Amino acid sequence: LAHQYQSFRNLEVYVDGQLK
Repeated sequence: LAHQYQSFRNLEVYVDGQLK
């Protein structure tokens, strides 16, 4: 569960970086 949550956060950060 912790690993899945971290992966989700990494994806969120990646997408956020693409939008800026």
